[in-house]
Amino acid sequence: MDNCDWCGRSMEKPAYYWSNVFGSRKDFCSKKCAYEWADAEGKSHSDISSVDCFITTATCKSRNLPDNCHELTVLRMFRDTYMKADEQMSKEVDEYYLKAPVICSKIDKLENSAELYEEIYQNYIKPAVAAVEAGENDKAHDIYSKMFLSLEEKYNEKN
Repeated sequence: MDNCDWCGRSMEKPAYYWSNVFGSRKDFCSKKCAYEWADAEGKSHSDISSVDCFITTATCKSRNLPDNCHELTVLRMFRDTYMKADEQMSKEVDEYYLKAPVICSKIDKLENSAELYEEIYQNYIKPAVAAVEAGENDKAHDIYSKMFLSLEEKYNEKN
């Protein structure tokens, strides 16, 4: 259980966050707290991200799938039970939380974003889900890592 970095309220998971390329991160229980913090710190509201701004979520939303769709449910369970149980993989998850919103933001601004999300779905999300369902957790981790590294390289801060 974490606390909101603005009001201190206990929260199971953050609803919004702010992060920078140096790895600093602030977590907030609500958009109101995030914006109040941003105003007090002289940060732009556009730098505040919803926790839902992640690659799998964006991909599923692009396909008009609900937040509780099969793919998101399987991969969230995989993250929370398999990846977070391992110290190194847990660090990968933390890095993903920092960088995935930037990647999604850049993809969202492209005219062919729906096509790109469909490619991500077919090439990475669908095979990762199949691997988890087959009990091939290492394979699922490899698939998801390759996806993240490929997208990070293509849509990093410098591009």
